[in-house]
Amino acid sequence: MPNYSAMIKELEGEVAILANDREKLCDRIDTLLNTIESIKRLAEGKEEQVIQPTYIGDGGFTDRIRSLLELNAAKSFSPKEIREIFAEFDKDADPKVMLIHIHNTVKRLHKQGELEELTRPDGKAYRWQSVMAKERMEQIKQHASAYFRK
Repeated sequence: MPNYSAMIKELEGEVAILANDREKLCDRIDTLLNTIESIKRLAEGKEEQVIQPTYIGDGGFTDRIRSLLELNAAKSFSPKEIREIFAEFDKDADPKVMLIHIHNTVKRLHKQGELEELTRPDGKAYRWQSVMAKERMEQIKQHASAYFRK
């Protein structure tokens, strides 16, 4: 006949080890996220060369904006700055129409959680939202903490 008490004790020991590992992992994730945020703040104050997407002429307009912002994740761009970059590759485009499309696209991507919106002295700017956003990590930690309190 199986010894259920021994099985439970063994499983509880494993849960305790995993909970300790989870705490270490959460601490490391917090450290990395704080480092990423610090680097972003440092990068905003520096004039860094913009990395051009290699396929700026391919794909849809939204994909081109995503590509530009993802490749330059530490830097924020105003819609006008995005227009200036895109105008280099599409000299025939109407700058006013392009700016309208850029505004609509970045606002939509921001609502979808793909971009961060920043307020700079020259107006609103947008930056790529990292996959490991602090808000999402808070949700994960709250869920995990609630689970381990049961």
